[in-house]
Amino acid sequence: MQQPTCTIANCVKPPRSGRNPLCEMHYYRIRRHGDPLAVRSATGRSATSNGYALVHRPGHPLARTIGWVLEHRAVLFDRIGPGWHRCHWCDMRVAWHKQYPRDLDGLVVDHLDADKTNNVLSNLVPACNPCNMNRVRAAA
Repeated sequence: MQQPTCTIANCVKPPRSGRNPLCEMHYYRIRRHGDPLAVRSATGRSATSNGYALVHRPGHPLARTIGWVLEHRAVLFDRIGPGWHRCHWCDMRVAWHKQYPRDLDGLVVDHLDADKTNNVLSNLVPACNPCNMNRVRAAA
């Protein structure tokens, strides 16, 4: 009988337990970064599995309980502040949420040049989730 392995693709390490199908490494990456494929560098920055930069900013209003926040969200939040803002594309009112918003009024930070590694303020605008998703689909 074949031994069970971690449920992350191409990982052959054994799972932590019967209740947790992830290996130790991937389990702790989720705990630290919120993403099992995030890799931390020596600079205190990480990258998510889909290429977004994470920065360690404990105490930041958008930081997860473990102190990590997506860099593009922190940059725009630090500039425009909390509360309600207008979608850059359709003028809908949107507000910040700690995690990725799945509702229509959740503020999504949109990269104007579609380069998720370009987190300079001039490249970031507030958007609603539908406008952001439409731009992602149009770019594909």
